[in-house]
Amino acid sequence: PIYCNINEIRSKPFLMGKCKNMPSVERLEGRIVLINSTKIYTKLCEISRLINRIYNIQIFVSIMSRFVMITTQLINTYNTIRDPSGGDIVLYVVLFLYIGLHFSKIFMVTNVSASTSSKAKDIAICIHDMWGLLPEFNSEIQNFSLQILHQNLKFTACGFFTLDQTLINSVIASVTTYFIIVIQLEKTF
Repeated sequence: PIYCNINEIRSKPFLMGKCKNMPSVERLEGRIVLINSTKIYTKLCEISRLINRIYNIQIFVSIMSRFVMITTQLINTYNTIRDPSGGDIVLYVVLFLYIGLHFSKIFMVTNVSASTSSKAKDIAICIHDMWGLLPEFNSEIQNFSLQILHQNLKFTACGFFTLDQTLINSVIASVTTYFIIVIQLEKTF
């Protein structure tokens, strides 16, 4: 995780006092920190995109298969509960745990992806806070801010859908829709 504590930044030697009164070594150190931060951020974004490209198909297949398993298992659970000679309470618990297991896989993948994207966006706030502290480096800070703006880090599953919290809402809505359709079709036949 990437954290930005503005009080911690203020305590660094290259940031103490006004930039005009700082020795040139401390000003140079501040410039080096900004340049290194820019390089690190760029590399982390490149690595994140590479990982997303490598695991694109696996994530897509995993999420789609989990969606199908959740839907079919929910329908099987409904039929088991509806059957008067159905199983006991242990069977019901196992069926719901099975559904929860598959849903947790979708939740974990989307949560990690969404939090990584969110942390990448939080860097912009940290850079914005440095604007007033380092007026001498405003051009570097502005360039870094533009770089952050243009490197919008998002994770997708083969480009079909973004791996964020809206995916969880979509999965729940789709499973519910299919479940209701199956129940209605069952009653008509």
